[in-house]
Amino acid sequence: MTSVSPSPLKTLCQNVFSFFVEDISNGKETLQIPCLNWVDTRSVPPFNYVKDCCLDSGVSMETDNGFMIRCGCSDQCSLSHCSCRQLTEDEGQGLTRPNKSNITDGYDNSNRLMSKLVSGLYECNKYCQCSSSCGNRVIQNGIKHKLMVFKTKDIGWGVLTLEDIPQGSFVCSYVGLIMNDEIANRTGLDFGDNYLAELDYIEVLEYAKECDGGISGTSSSEGSLVLSSSSNSDSDTSNQISTTGSNMSCSPLLNEDNDLIDEDGHYLVSLSSNTPQSGLSSYSIPLTRSFFNESHSYVIDASSYGNVARFINHSCSPNLFVQNVFVDSHDIRFPSVAFFAQSLIPAYSQLFWDYNYIIGSVEGKAVKCMCGSSNCRGRLI
Repeated sequence: MTSVSPSPLKTLCQNVFSFFVEDISNGKETLQIPCLNWVDTRSVPPFNYVKDCCLDSGVSMETDNGFMIRCGCSDQCSLSHCSCRQLTEDEGQGLTRPNKSNITDGYDNSNRLMSKLVSGLYECNKYCQCSSSCGNRVIQNGIKHKLMVFKTKDIGWGVLTLEDIPQGSFVCSYVGLIMNDEIANRTGLDFGDNYLAELDYIEVLEYAKECDGGISGTSSSEGSLVLSSSSNSDSDTSNQISTTGSNMSCSPLLNEDNDLIDEDGHYLVSLSSNTPQSGLSSYSIPLTRSFFNESHSYVIDASSYGNVARFINHSCSPNLFVQNVFVDSHDIRFPSVAFFAQSLIPAYSQLFWDYNYIIGSVEGKAVKCMCGSSNCRGRLI
């Protein structure tokens, strides 16, 4: 049996860097994602690399195709004919300015998303008759730009791009184990170095419509939400939406990599860059969740199961924006969370997104922001 010799690049990197992995995804992504450390001798904490989110026990996602829009297109899914693209536009039209999306029909002719859509984006799915290469299938086709995980000097592990990424291009999705945030809070699981992020699409959308005048409506086949004002809700009995990304009580600390964690070792981030910096923290349970007989929301835990996105750092001037996308399920509790390029990202730039913490949200606690951008808010929390 003939042995396969390592590539010259791999051999060179292993000799030069204290830690080097040729592909941290273990072949699960369409492109290799190398990982290296030129700062010290530490390796990446172990985790299971996955391309898609996994469901924790007790979490049930609606995947019945009877609850999904699907198109019968035979072309590249033009807006005038594609039911999925029309659904994206219809949901965007449900918002009034300033919350209405500037681009309500989703991806352009180059498969790019030039502006975030508060109301969400609906890609074509496995029940559609269109081609797998249609212009409304983007995040489901995986990572298309070369990325690398590396150890920074000051802010732990990070991700940089090895090539130019044009504005509006899909970069990667944030994936992990989806769990009930109340269960995560109640059990007090000791995850160690974890990343918990709230799936807050419902909260953000209802807040946006609330700001548009307390819109009330009824659900329809196009997926419109049922909304009502939360001003009469009982604040003593309703859960409060936490814009730090979790309903957990937290006392933020910095771990040895200068990453923001709480007293249980949890990373707390919000997955929506549309969440306002103030005002949402006292928002009550959205009426929409009551239709699922639930009062809790869900979080993505990327500690044990995750992908390259778990290493992307915070910046007050991010070069990525967050977009909720629906692909193989139209269950509004569980959007896919995708990162797109805010502007042209030059090769060898580190990738950043805004963790969207609220400064002063935890009394007596202050964590310095180390992003170094000209628009730095000074503190993470």
